[in-house]
Amino acid sequence: MKNPFNLSLKLLFFSALGIIITNQANAQEYKFKPTSITTEIGIGFNETDNEAGVGLLSSVGWQKSFGKKRKFRINPNLLIGIFAPFITGTIQSYMTFSPRLNIHYDLIRLHPISIVTTIGGFLSYSRGISGRIEQLEYNFYDYKRANSFYFGLNGSLGIRVNPRNSRLAYNFNPINVCFRDGNKKYFLLGHIMFGIDIKLDEY
Repeated sequence: MKNPFNLSLKLLFFSALGIIITNQANAQEYKFKPTSITTEIGIGFNETDNEAGVGLLSSVGWQKSFGKKRKFRINPNLLIGIFAPFITGTIQSYMTFSPRLNIHYDLIRLHPISIVTTIGGFLSYSRGISGRIEQLEYNFYDYKRANSFYFGLNGSLGIRVNPRNSRLAYNFNPINVCFRDGNKKYFLLGHIMFGIDIKLDEY
């Protein structure tokens, strides 16, 4: 797999560039659409039947708010993870690509701060090398190609800071879980994420 970090680094670079450019304008001169571009970065732990590791996560997506108070939001996004081994005697190096559809709701709002809960679904594709050392005394390694598809449910709980006249909204989600419980398709991804939403102008 050629330079697996490049894709994630490019995603983060262009997300940061977009934030810098759009934040130059005076937000008080604009009205904002109920839509925004979402970006996130974080760290996570992933375990499946074939892979296990800790790694860097990033995501980018689109979001639309509904209702008079815009407390309900739909957010399709793409989550990308790069993972390395965390268990002694285990070899892992793989990436995950996970399209998700998230539904966010502000449970409690004391403007500009909200407590947000999220439910949704995901697909996940893993690619790389994984394996476990079966017999250390014989220096024998059981390598496997990580090339697996998963699907399941996801949920999160976090804090959102959304200043009324700001182009940017900030999200901190300390509890995020993507999971599937199955005999041959077990999947668990727990992660902590920080995100910035870039609101689109209403012309």
